[in-house]
Amino acid sequence: ALTRVAPERWAELHFEFHPSVRRLALFWNVPQTWKALTNDAARPEQSVQATPAQWLLWRRELQTFFRSLQLPEVAALDAALDRRSFGEICASLARHFTTEETPARAAVFLRRWVTSGLITAVG
Repeated sequence: ALTRVAPERWAELHFEFHPSVRRLALFWNVPQTWKALTNDAARPEQSVQATPAQWLLWRRELQTFFRSLQLPEVAALDAALDRRSFGEICASLARHFTTEETPARAAVFLRRWVTSGLITAVG
């Protein structure tokens, strides 16, 4: 669907996300513990951080996925989840990257969201 979007429409695009998509800010090392338990590995010692780590969680079919997020992607994802346009998502990234870097970073995030199955529709 994205390949059929005319270049002049990109700034106004909005994205629909799978209903399972969640973003969490966790102070404890819960994801590392979960990963260790599901892989029958040694459980790490519980620890708490002064600043929360940002995590993205979603499901594809019956499988649960999660990964950590860096602050620029948090800004972009929050804007997208708030139903802001692609132009507004890029503007949120402009606080983290130079003018030259922003479009490429936005494209990287968008591609990652599409290939992970987070985005279900474009409008």
